[in-house]
Amino acid sequence: MDVDRRQAPSFHTRQPRAIPAIPALAAYMLATVGCGPGPETAIWDPPPSECGRFVPHDPDSPRNDIARILDLPDEKLDVIETAMALAREVRPEADAAGALRLARELAEQVREETAGCGHMDEAIECILEKIPPARPGRNRLDEFDPELLARGEAGSCLGTSLLVLGIARRLGLPVRGVAVPGHFFLRCYYPDGRRRNLDLTRPCDNLSDAFYVRWRRISERAIMSGIYLRGLTDREVIGHLLASRAGCLAQEGKIEMALRDADLALRLLPGNPQALINRGFALDRMGREAEAAESYRLAIRSDPASSRAMNNLAHILCRSPASPLYDPVEARELAQAAVRLDPYDPDYRATAADAFAALRRWREAVRFMADAARLAPDNAAYQARWYALRDILREEVRAGREGPYGFRLPPSPVGR
Repeated sequence: MDVDRRQAPSFHTRQPRAIPAIPALAAYMLATVGCGPGPETAIWDPPPSECGRFVPHDPDSPRNDIARILDLPDEKLDVIETAMALAREVRPEADAAGALRLARELAEQVREETAGCGHMDEAIECILEKIPPARPGRNRLDEFDPELLARGEAGSCLGTSLLVLGIARRLGLPVRGVAVPGHFFLRCYYPDGRRRNLDLTRPCDNLSDAFYVRWRRISERAIMSGIYLRGLTDREVIGHLLASRAGCLAQEGKIEMALRDADLALRLLPGNPQALINRGFALDRMGREAEAAESYRLAIRSDPASSRAMNNLAHILCRSPASPLYDPVEARELAQAAVRLDPYDPDYRATAADAFAALRRWREAVRFMADAARLAPDNAAYQARWYALRDILREEVRAGREGPYGFRLPPSPVGR
């Protein structure tokens, strides 16, 4: 989830280590992104090496200090305990001990029910039968709360994956989290070298890596640097949790907490585009415009296909002629690049309209804003800005002149 500067902030990371993917294989993967779901195309990666067998903490005395938890060695780092520590920051009544006991009980039930079957898939299916299914499109803080997830009150791709991953770790199953832009799933590593992508929003489908490259428009640089589509350690999974949670915190106006989560995520996953975008948004809301712009530039450097970073940076560059960062030409280029990557996002088209308006190119501004209003018919702000630009264009045509270079659109009636 990443932060968009237009709506109520709906938000849109160790220097990514090189994965042992063969460049020729990666190139083949990128050349076959048109293929549909299936196991036939993948970028090979080994499961991350284990530092030791996972040792769950005593469920009756959970740790609640996130800094203390992140200092634990890998074999003692529990994604469920970490998620509960974060949940208690926004829901003090959250029962961390109860969530840990439930995870232990579910793991014991699976162990008993699959004893003697000898196949990892049986254990995975048994876990999924006990966990409420993930529901795509969620964007709330409770989606990361294991206690609520286990009761079926919430559940997104990332939140549900965290719960399943925590239970799998208690069973010693070789399962890892995998991130792609705006989405999260699990990957099972079999003793014979096979892999299976387990997407909890579509658990019956065997989705290939190529499917995710095509669906999420993943750039070659992001794949080759290991930012996306590789098996993650549990510490890196927590980094993705923090990066995504930063967006939800910003959406609720908790900007300082959002910035802290984004900074923690970058400590665990340096260069992660989602964390950089969320950090940029939080900094922008704090008035630290130059730092925000730099954060967006770093996100684009990590992932050249990061359309949200392009969009948000473009907005900063064309927002006000009084800003030392004001550069409507670069803003136009960034906004148009974002539109090319995602032609159906109304916010990207609205940003392009702003950039063209700053350049006094009223016809293009009207066209892009009209597209934004058409793609988001319930957005009154886009409708009002379309009318305002249309009136300016009519006046300019009638008078045969151009407006001042630094024209700034009137305030939107629905907030910005």
